Amino acid sequence: MMSAPTTLRDNSATELGAGMDVGCSVSAFADTPGGVHLLLLNSHCSSTAWSVTPDTLVYNGAAIAGERDDPGATTSLWENLVQHAARNADVNTYTYFGSPTGWRGRIGRTTSINALTCYEWECNVTIDTDHRWFAVRGEGRGSVSTGLYLDRVGRTTGWTEGTVSGTCVDIQTPISGQTTKWYKCVNTVGAQIGQGDSGSPVFYRSGDDAVTYYGSAFATSGTTTTVSGLYYASSYVYSPLSNIEADLGYTLTLTTATTVGTPTITPGVLSSHAYLSGYGVTVTNSPDVATYTVWRQLYNGPTQTITENWTVVGTTTSTSFTDTSIGVLAATPLTTPPNPGTTNPGASVSTARYYIVASSFGTSSSGSGMVYYKISNGN
Repeated sequence: MMSAPTTLRDNSATELGAGMDVGCSVSAFADTPGGVHLLLLNSHCSSTAWSVTPDTLVYNGAAIAGERDDPGATTSLWENLVQHAARNADVNTYTYFGSPTGWRGRIGRTTSINALTCYEWECNVTIDTDHRWFAVRGEGRGSVSTGLYLDRVGRTTGWTEGTVSGTCVDIQTPISGQTTKWYKCVNTVGAQIGQGDSGSPVFYRSGDDAVTYYGSAFATSGTTTTVSGLYYASSYVYSPLSNIEADLGYTLTLTTATTVGTPTITPGVLSSHAYLSGYGVTVTNSPDVATYTVWRQLYNGPTQTITENWTVVGTTTSTSFTDTSIGVLAATPLTTPPNPGTTNPGASVSTARYYIVASSFGTSSSGSGMVYYKISNGN
């Protein structure tokens, strides 16, 4: 059984996601066109930037991946009438030793976004136990505009958010010992970054858990501040996904298509309460178990009115649920009109109506069929 990480800096768990600590921060899990499982990191985090050493990544006391791609100069640019060898992206890849089913397409999610400024010991890096991962559902290869809100997750300053402040800028890397490294047409974001955040996945949130991957953070932008031996800055530079792929020479698959089956409810009665069971579903390509959301509507038969519109009355990972908030009159659920089942009972019968939606890793199922229970007219 894999142990779930509790923080982005947890190096004793046997699960790993983008944004977590391997010295720098993991940028992404991805697959090559041929199906090779890769980890993406920053080239400058390796022993020798722009060169395959090869390095080995160690996590939880074991070697998990070996360096695969780290090309030399792939392009050039002009600065002050001088031509410089350059790369499009600060990225290298590692071949994963194994088959990380369900790992591709996930980014560590903390319990909250950090403030504009925080330092390592005060930045929130605690993983949310209810929503452990952002799910990568899109790959952002197009150009971006200034003002676009982008998020980033890294091992030092956790989850930060800010707007794109510069697009397609050429920079000389400010990383100590690598001042000869130039990068072409990269983007900047006005949000904090700290030492150790190199490699942080940069993404756009399109839903609560669903995100579009835009690239990999690799350098500070503007003035840096050193606190307790670590440097911080209020803005950062990231390599766009299209630049990463240009340097690697192939297209990456970063998303994972999670599937969640549709629940089917077996209705019952337990101590005069509606008891729903048997609705477990099959989930594929997800590191998380299914969560079930129970919806209820109350209908008054004599007045033919809805007295409670569809309301969530429970969220659970269990495959059974008892609604103790109201009582039901019948000893068994209604099974045939007008004393229900899967079709609407007669208009004069007051009923509690239920359906369930299953979800996992940012994907939701279709709703189950409705089941009905006879209730008193006062409900």
